[in-house]
Amino acid sequence: MSPLEEQAEISPPGRWQHLGQQYRTTLSAVLTSSATWFFCAVLLVALTLLALKGRFDVILASLPLIAFFAVLALLTIPLTEGVTRLAPIETHCSRRQLWWQVAFLLVVILFATYRGIVFSLPGALHIPLLYPFARWSFSFLGAPSTFFGNWIAVPLLYFLIPLAFLLPLGARWSELGLGRGYRSWRVLLLWSALPLIALIVFLVIGASSLVPLLLVVAGNIFQNGFFEEFLFRGALMTRLNYLIRRDWGLVLSSLVFGLFHIGVQTSTLHGDWLAGAAYTITDQAVFGLGMAMIFLRTRNLLASSIFHVLLNTVG
Repeated sequence: MSPLEEQAEISPPGRWQHLGQQYRTTLSAVLTSSATWFFCAVLLVALTLLALKGRFDVILASLPLIAFFAVLALLTIPLTEGVTRLAPIETHCSRRQLWWQVAFLLVVILFATYRGIVFSLPGALHIPLLYPFARWSFSFLGAPSTFFGNWIAVPLLYFLIPLAFLLPLGARWSELGLGRGYRSWRVLLLWSALPLIALIVFLVIGASSLVPLLLVVAGNIFQNGFFEEFLFRGALMTRLNYLIRRDWGLVLSSLVFGLFHIGVQTSTLHGDWLAGAAYTITDQAVFGLGMAMIFLRTRNLLASSIFHVLLNTVG
């Protein structure tokens, strides 16, 4: 009997009891996870550093995002309660293959991170050989400062190159977030409701017209969206999940995703690297954690990719 057939046979009182049990089980797993407390500790350190540096504006900007994601994560549980009864997505990769995959992905991520630093902070971190190569990549792949600047670089660096390495090493489409999802559209509707309302309000009050808004959406599709979701959730997180416990895979990939944005965050804070690193945790790592939760509950990248674009468009 499928999870949907089982759910149909549960009476309304029994369904509420079943839902309550789902919440208790999920929250118990979260609260007893060492990975959860590690992430909370890192987040607390980041908030403390920002407070010590007097960046209460950054803290106040981050807190609504944390609360927003926490509420949506709780609401996602009843929408995807049957996911725990689905057969897990297995991998045929050996542990040695998985470690090679993780190592290669980290090299790609480190280069993309450095490329972002070179663009956002041109006077910082002049690493011999690597700095001119990163600068050359702007000419060859496109400079992020232009509208079409990332339309080649991001798909190539975040998707095509990793995929060309992962598939020959035994990875399959389904285990990379590219297989059939579970209730992806329902979860997408839940998470995207407020961004969609905000976009409609922008159009109604004249804060933006349709064509410029569509151009921003198109830019975000190639700037982040699916390509970032594939690299950090579909590729990196799934590899880590197979190698270590799933909770640690989720947390570590989210922290890497946060630090990946250190160039732009440090630039926003006028070159303060410590505050910039803290900002990546309170903002981007929290965002990554939310996207990882969507991915785990829906089993593919559809919902997180579209929501990623919508939220960045509003933001």
